[in-house]
Amino acid sequence: VPVFYAGLSAIFVPCAWRLLGRAAHRKERLQVAVILGLFLILAYYLSSPLLFDRYDELLHATTLWQLSEQHQLLTVNTTLPISPYYPGLELLTLGVHWSTGLPAVASELLVVAASRVVLVLSIFLIAERLTRSSFAGGIAVLAYATSTQFFAFNAQFAYQTLALGLALATVHFLLVSIDRPAPKVDRNLVLAVVCVATLTITHHVVSWLTVLWLIVWAISLLMARRMDAARVVGWAAGIGVALVAIWTAGVVGPQLVDYLAPPFHEGIANLAAVLSGATSGRKFFIDPAGVAEPIWERLIEIGSVIAWGLML
Repeated sequence: VPVFYAGLSAIFVPCAWRLLGRAAHRKERLQVAVILGLFLILAYYLSSPLLFDRYDELLHATTLWQLSEQHQLLTVNTTLPISPYYPGLELLTLGVHWSTGLPAVASELLVVAASRVVLVLSIFLIAERLTRSSFAGGIAVLAYATSTQFFAFNAQFAYQTLALGLALATVHFLLVSIDRPAPKVDRNLVLAVVCVATLTITHHVVSWLTVLWLIVWAISLLMARRMDAARVVGWAAGIGVALVAIWTAGVVGPQLVDYLAPPFHEGIANLAAVLSGATSGRKFFIDPAGVAEPIWERLIEIGSVIAWGLML
């Protein structure tokens, strides 16, 4: 574990030094942000460079194999039944595989790396446009990169990895579209709609949250009497609602209910049990087996929360 953290520090600290430094220019900050994202992915995949063998990756590999070998959409994946109904990741990977001739694993890695680049650039550009500061863009990337989800779960060959990049790219394109004296329908709105359409067939929850955010954003602009901007975001929100509703109700339907209902039911039941006193909540720094974490781990966890809050 100490060697692992030392390796991560060897990647993170130099990038943080440049992104936090006032001397770096905008182009360098963009380059360093991308390098940080890609090198962390490289570190993650060094543990298994020739085969994507994490649990979630194997589930999506089944859908990828069905598409590539059986040439069928919406097939049956008994290990992850919802996966064939959100095949955006697998379709993109097959496009890379068939158009370049690269092996499947190399195509998977290329798609994951491209998704990471889109995610990092979107975070940077959104923060930069909102604050008019490339320095703030670098800070936003650093803050996001401190999440354990960034290093592991959202670096996997899994549908949320692609979906997160698409969601933030949607916001970025719309920001560019309305960030002018007279916002109007332009190619940035078209690109945002393309991202929403791709997101619709890529991931369920991320697509819903993105569309919900667009609705709230459009209403906020309307209340601020920014009519032209509200119209642009409203177009994206309306098209997004239509696409997500059609795909969810017309295609996925019962499969999605069967997939998402059990976790919600379990969560509600657990919350009710805690509120009624039938069971106690989880204790900090103690795992389900009752084993307490070492002091040094507790200090790191507390320190990370403080550091993350300060960066925000």
